[in-house]
Amino acid sequence: MLKTLFDKLTSIKALFITAFITTFIHFALKTQIFINYKSPIGDEASFLDVFANIEKYGFFNTWSSGNFSPVFYLITYPLNFLFNNPITTFRIVSAIATILSLYLLYNFGKHKLKLSGMYFNSALLFIGSFLAYRIYWQGINDSLFHLLIILSFFCIYNMFHNNKVNKNLVLLGVIIGLLIGTRMLAFLVIPGYIFFFYKNIKHILIIGATALIIGILLHSPSLYYTKTLSSVDKNPKSGLTWIQKNYLSQQYIYEGKIKKGSRVTWSELEGYITKNGTKSLPNSFAETVSKKPKWILKELVNDFWYSIRHIYWKSFGLGILLLIMFSFYGFKYKKLIPNNFRLTHQFLNFFWLHTFFISLVVLTKIEVRWYTSFIYLGILLFHQILQYFQPFLRFPRRIVFLQLNYIILIFFQLNFILTDRNMLSDFLKGYLKGINLL
Repeated sequence: MLKTLFDKLTSIKALFITAFITTFIHFALKTQIFINYKSPIGDEASFLDVFANIEKYGFFNTWSSGNFSPVFYLITYPLNFLFNNPITTFRIVSAIATILSLYLLYNFGKHKLKLSGMYFNSALLFIGSFLAYRIYWQGINDSLFHLLIILSFFCIYNMFHNNKVNKNLVLLGVIIGLLIGTRMLAFLVIPGYIFFFYKNIKHILIIGATALIIGILLHSPSLYYTKTLSSVDKNPKSGLTWIQKNYLSQQYIYEGKIKKGSRVTWSELEGYITKNGTKSLPNSFAETVSKKPKWILKELVNDFWYSIRHIYWKSFGLGILLLIMFSFYGFKYKKLIPNNFRLTHQFLNFFWLHTFFISLVVLTKIEVRWYTSFIYLGILLFHQILQYFQPFLRFPRRIVFLQLNYIILIFFQLNFILTDRNMLSDFLKGYLKGINLL
């Protein structure tokens, strides 16, 4: 009887329903927390400052100043005439970009990768779980940026399957140009596209020329007037910089003055510079490398491991093991990879290179939002490997894999639902104290 009950509770259907419920609650509580934050949240303040400059100095003058995200404001500025509230407009654009991303991911998983049944359901559930991160409700350019990366992968897929190759080459170049015009993180993403086209110089030239033309057009006002690319300046008006803040934070972490993953405050940074002078801290990545090369190497290893251990583990569960195994398999047995998995292999090269670059340039704290589109595509691709790649798992073991992954997902979400600071956990703690259990 107990065995029968255990089998029912751990069946794929029961675990899926349980994981669906915890995912829904997790999403609702995360959204409630975001709504309760005082607006603007985080980088939204910097984007609102740029919008205020647009209204004060004019659209073109602000664009020319270099403190600007061309693609983001070309969309949000005219749209704001409809809503007359910049933060609302920004968040609506983020929501629309998110919805479009989800639509593309759904179609890619169902119609391109041919995911079906329990594998497709699992992929959608993990995508829904990741959706709870606040990036999708925040009025900044990240959602738009990652939508473009997902669109670029559609173009690459179409080219690999001989669908209007020349048209998709130009379209991919336009998308990469738009990435450059959205945020500077594009320059950490772009090198990864070489894995798809390194054997075809003609394709590289078409994509590169198109991307260059679009990128230059979007940055031309700031290039002409300030000789710099346009990017939203997130540094405070006091003259301090995030590079200085991250460097000092890492220094204090090594000295045991603050916890790993935390940062010094702007006032602490200002006090340090007042005491030690501006030359005591680097003001660019190149200066950081020349000043403390061992730090860069050490944090590269630490951040790469952090990305796997904390970000990818929580996003993929056991799926990260499949992605690692498939990456090693592709490296060792490249010629044995079936045609329908060659694009998956090349995407994973792209995936790991992006992880490497993020780990290389970040000193203190990796943010999940920098990996967003790669995580979404990774979720679909590890389910493709699970459903169709025969050398890894036979059918009964795939069932066990899905069961364990659901249990891991439920555990992660319950950990937040019951112990983190949210409306439900606060209520439960208060209720249990009221009946003398806590």
